[in-house]
Amino acid sequence: MLKNSSVVALCLLTALAALGAACGSSPAGNESTDPVNVNDGGNGSGGGVDIGLPDSTSGTDAGDDSTVEPDVEISTDVPVENDSETPDVAPPEDTTLTPDVEPEPDVAPDATPDTTLPEGPVDPYVDGIYEFTTREVEVPDSSGGERDAVLYVPSSDEVTTFPFVVLSHGFQLRGSFYSGYAERLASHGIIVLLPTWGDSLIASRAHLDLANDVETMIGWAIQQNGAGGAFEGQMDITSIGVAGHSRGGKQSILAAINDDRIRAVFGLDPVDTVPPIPFIDRTTNPSVTPELMDGLTVPFAAVGAGLGGTASSFISPACAPATDNYQAYYDQVGAPAYLYVIPDAGHNQFLFSCSGAGCGLCTSGDDGEFMRDLSNALMTSFFRFYLADDTRYQPFLSGESLEAFIADGKLQFRSR
Repeated sequence: MLKNSSVVALCLLTALAALGAACGSSPAGNESTDPVNVNDGGNGSGGGVDIGLPDSTSGTDAGDDSTVEPDVEISTDVPVENDSETPDVAPPEDTTLTPDVEPEPDVAPDATPDTTLPEGPVDPYVDGIYEFTTREVEVPDSSGGERDAVLYVPSSDEVTTFPFVVLSHGFQLRGSFYSGYAERLASHGIIVLLPTWGDSLIASRAHLDLANDVETMIGWAIQQNGAGGAFEGQMDITSIGVAGHSRGGKQSILAAINDDRIRAVFGLDPVDTVPPIPFIDRTTNPSVTPELMDGLTVPFAAVGAGLGGTASSFISPACAPATDNYQAYYDQVGAPAYLYVIPDAGHNQFLFSCSGAGCGLCTSGDDGEFMRDLSNALMTSFFRFYLADDTRYQPFLSGESLEAFIADGKLQFRSR
């Protein structure tokens, strides 16, 4: 059969005819399947069609895509100059885009209801409007052990969630000595965890471990905000702050450097030193300022005791040496930052109560009560502003509210 030349010629002619037909015809499906044309019809307004919102005016939905392809296919068969066919193409594009764009302003207000801030003036120098409960709890630390703590939880019919703060006490002191701060914070709508670390001069915990403890307790609090937890659903897990006095201030700053869940840090006469004992490990008790302060990128505030750098006797060194005190922290931190100094007050006069040998070791001044009142108002205003975005408290952090104290020489203030 292959030797039959007539058959071969016939086959060649047939193939050439088919090839000519294929080259001379236009592909009818190219325009209807062109992805650029389809996307232009659906996303010309910035993607409104793709969000899946129902068409509230015409009843159309995502199924309208099926009406686009037939219209485009028809246009390939109809001459362009035929004006009578043009309206069959344009209207579906207009009716598909317009309804999906217009409803967006109506949807946005419902997505962010304003239920977090009650109306009315505020005064951080007195207790706030919120009732709160206290509960003794045991919280985990970073070593796998547990620490005693007191939990302060506010409640409200108007506010759904509250910020959370861990407040750390100073070396050889106890959480209960700072209850006045926790009560004020809770009455202004902040959940507070007030732990007691339980270490001593001869069995002290390393500063890095203490910072890790703070981070562990934050993780515990987030768990307690879940179903069946100690404050189920009452904590805003995106609004977490830390505060501390003396060594507690240092561990709070170190925790804020290491943990990006922390949004703000407040120090009460924070001290960067460690006990001058030869066997203290400097790798687990690092100097924070200036070495690590570049890592502190959240809002910072500190209240300093002007007499903290003064030794109380020849056998008792300064409780907050000038080279490692609040000033050293403030000088190295970025903005926003606030520094309040009470010249005539001592390092341990921040405490609302104190018992034990360590209470009388630090030099005291005449303005201890003023320092406690001011520190309480400043800490409350700082966390309400930076954690709850409550602008009513901002004026108490600077400006006219401090002018009388500054004029009387009771306060020195700097900010940036």
